Amino acid sequence: MRTPRHKLYTVQYTKTNLGKPAVWANEECMWTSIPKTANMAYRQVCKQFKLLQIDYDYKPRKYSICVFRNPVHRLFSAVGEYKKRKSDKRPLAEVLEALLEDIYPFDEHIEPQLVFTQNKSYTHILKFENLIEESINIPCFSSKPNIIHNHLRQHELSPSRSKYHESDLDQLYKDNSRIVDDIINKYYSKDVLIWQNREKYIRKTISFNTV
Repeated sequence: MRTPRHKLYTVQYTKTNLGKPAVWANEECMWTSIPKTANMAYRQVCKQFKLLQIDYDYKPRKYSICVFRNPVHRLFSAVGEYKKRKSDKRPLAEVLEALLEDIYPFDEHIEPQLVFTQNKSYTHILKFENLIEESINIPCFSSKPNIIHNHLRQHELSPSRSKYHESDLDQLYKDNSRIVDDIINKYYSKDVLIWQNREKYIRKTISFNTV
């Protein structure tokens, strides 16, 4: 871990300057952006419901939302995006070995999900794997379920697929399970706890000390 550049973070792993937390909000509802959890699709949903990107503030909203994804699937998607952005031609296994050795040289897509939600509380912690159904059940979105369906489905969100890999993500895990387990245990164990037990963390301030 390293000292974050922005005061709203207390923990950060990579060298990337994260800047202010990316938040979309209106007077009733607020959503926190976490890389590789359907961000681009959810931004379109927010736009349709008049949530605008704001400088992060602590003003409480009736509904506060974030999305957590299976940390193993998210890891493969994040590494795929990192490789594309950096034109990194190394084989996946070699990149995973480098990540296990040191996360610092990587970028924001590799940061744990908890980095982006630390020191905040949420009324709704959604699962990426059931995003459409759970989003429709949030009162601030429930009046127009067609918007949720249209924007999330058109982005072809798939829990076990990634545009950066030809293989199914579950198959990639089987092929790389030893090193992936080591990476998850080293950097993402708290993400696993939140993803598996999210009800436990509803309406509670989430931090690296409380998970």
